[in-house]
Amino acid sequence: MASALPQLTVDMRKLGRTGLVIARLAAGILLLTIPIVAQAPSTVTGFSVTLGSPPAGPRPCSDAATAGNALYIRQGATGNGSGADWTNAITTPPSTLSRGKTYCVADTTTGFGAWNITSHPASTTYTKIIKATVADHGTSTGWSDSFGDGQAVFSTSGTAAFNYGTSGGYLEINGNGSAQTCGSVAALSGGTQGCGFKFINSASGQFVMQWNGNGTHAIVRYTELQGVSGTTTGTSSETGESFGLAAWGGGFDSGVIQYSYIHNSMTNIDELGAGATVEYNYIANSRCSGGVCHPNVMYIGGGTNGLTLRYNFVKNYDAEGFFITWFSTRTGPRNVSIYGNVMYSPGTEAPRGIELRQADGSGDVNYANILIYNNTFVSLSIAGIYDRSGEAFGGSCSGCVARNNISVNANNSFTTMTQNNNTDDSTTSRFVNLSGLNFHLTAPLAGVALTSPYNLDALGNTRGADGTWDRGAYEFCSGGCIVP
Repeated sequence: MASALPQLTVDMRKLGRTGLVIARLAAGILLLTIPIVAQAPSTVTGFSVTLGSPPAGPRPCSDAATAGNALYIRQGATGNGSGADWTNAITTPPSTLSRGKTYCVADTTTGFGAWNITSHPASTTYTKIIKATVADHGTSTGWSDSFGDGQAVFSTSGTAAFNYGTSGGYLEINGNGSAQTCGSVAALSGGTQGCGFKFINSASGQFVMQWNGNGTHAIVRYTELQGVSGTTTGTSSETGESFGLAAWGGGFDSGVIQYSYIHNSMTNIDELGAGATVEYNYIANSRCSGGVCHPNVMYIGGGTNGLTLRYNFVKNYDAEGFFITWFSTRTGPRNVSIYGNVMYSPGTEAPRGIELRQADGSGDVNYANILIYNNTFVSLSIAGIYDRSGEAFGGSCSGCVARNNISVNANNSFTTMTQNNNTDDSTTSRFVNLSGLNFHLTAPLAGVALTSPYNLDALGNTRGADGTWDRGAYEFCSGGCIVP
C-alpha cells in the first residue's frame, strides 16, 4: 500500500486563479511549487490542500501549426517571406490579415514600427496575433529559443502604434503570457510586467492602440501599452490628449481587455462601446501637464451599454479613475458593473476612484444601472466613490447601487445612488501590508451577500464560504478558500 502523503501547508496569499501555491512539509521544509490553473478545481481547507489534475495550458501557435493555419513573423528573417516557417517568416507586420489565420510573432531585435491593419475580411472566425514563446512557437523549422524569450515591440511617434482601421472584427492579440507575468495579479504580488507584446507611442496627443474601424469582439490580452506621460505628478511630458487604448464609434463592442499592463497615457482606456469586459489588468500613470488635457484612467461615455470592469489594479493617476460621464440632455452610460478592483494613488493630483458627472455645464445626464460592488479604494485625496450625477443640473442615476466597498483615506460621496454596507474611514491597519500592496484583510469585515457573478474575488475565492461575505476586493479566508 502506498504511504500517505505528508500534509502540506499553504501560504493563502499566494493562491490565485492562475497563481502559484508554495507547498511545504509540516516541518517547514520547502517541498515543491505547484501551478494552479483555472480548469483544475482545488480545495483548500484550513492548511490542507487537495489538488485537481492540471490540464495542458493553451498553445495557440502549436495548435494553429497542427491545423495548418499558422503564419510566422520574424524581424530579420532571410527566407522567401512566405510565412511558412521561421526561416521563411514574414519580416514586417502585414496590413492585410487573412481571416482565420494565426500569426505567430517572434521577439524583435530593434522593434517594429507601427502596425496598421487596413483589410481583414468579415467573419465570426477569429484571426489571432500571438507572441511566440519557447513553449509555444508552432513549427520548429528555423526556430531558435532566442526568438521567444522576450517581447515583440511595436513603436511609433506618429498616430498609433497599432491601428485597426477596417471592419472585420473578431481579432485576438495575445502576448501568450500568464497572470504571473502580466496584469493585476503580477503587480499586486510584487512581480514585474513581462507581457509578450509591447506597443509604444512616444508622441504627445496620439494613440498607443486605436480601434478605428469596427473591431467588434476583439480580444487583447497579455499586452503592454505604453504612452508618453510621466510617472509622477508634475513631471509629465504629455501635454495633449493621448490615449492608451481607444475605440470610438463601436470600435470595441463586445471586446475583452485582460491580463494587460496599460500605462502612461492621459487616458489609458477610452470609449469601449457596448458589452465590453476589462479584467485583471494593471493600469497606471494616467497623467498630463498641459492646459488642454484632462487625465482619466478610463473614460466611460454615453455609448456604453453593458460594461464589466473587474479585478483590475489601478495605481498612481491624476483626476478621475473610472470616469462615467456624458454631455448635457443625453442618455448617459448604463448597465455598468464595477467590482473586485483595487484603486490606489497616494500623493497624486486630486485622484478619485469612480466618478459620475456630466461632461459639460448645462442640461442633465441620466445614468442607469451602475453597480459598484466589493472594490477597495485607498489613498485617493478627493474620493473613492464620487457620485455627482444629481448635482446642479438635475441628472439622475436610476438603479445605481454601491455595496461592500472599502474606502480608506478616500471619502465617499453619494447623491442619487443607493448605497449600503460600505466602509469609509482611515484604518490602514485592516490591510495585511499596505506598503507592499497587499490589500488582503487582516480580519473579517462583514458586508451583504450578493448573487453571481459577484460571488468570487480576484483570486477565485468564493465569497461567504466561511459564513461571512466580506467587504473590499479580497475575501477574508478564516477557514479556507475554494480556488478554481
